[in-house]
Amino acid sequence: MNGAGLAMATMDAIVLHGARPANFLDVGGGASPEKVANAFRIVLSDPNVRVVLVNVFAGINRCDWIAEGVVRAARSHAIEVPIVVRLAGTNVEEGRRILGESGLDLIVADDLDDGARKAVAALRAVEAGYEPVPQGVRA
Repeated sequence: MNGAGLAMATMDAIVLHGARPANFLDVGGGASPEKVANAFRIVLSDPNVRVVLVNVFAGINRCDWIAEGVVRAARSHAIEVPIVVRLAGTNVEEGRRILGESGLDLIVADDLDDGARKAVAALRAVEAGYEPVPQGVRA
């Protein structure tokens, strides 16, 4: 996520859809692909993480850089949890293209509410012992 306001709105949306977010990580402005990949490393160092929701509204940041970081992280770490990605703002089409061409099983969301809903659905699938089915763009 980027920005405290977006982080709080995201956490509220997750609660609205019936789950409790554990925490959030704000990548801040000017997030490079390396910074995003490092954020994944930090978040996934906690063995209790069951779903990752990437929710970015890019003004200062760029969606293509965020997408590149997500793809790098997924390729360099053995990520065993569902990843939901919602991108909006600067270079969003390029970011979506990067995700779509990555060949990774990512769950792509259209907006904040869709992202929260899909993250909670993925969590419920994990809790029930099922593999979540990616929705939206199969990346």
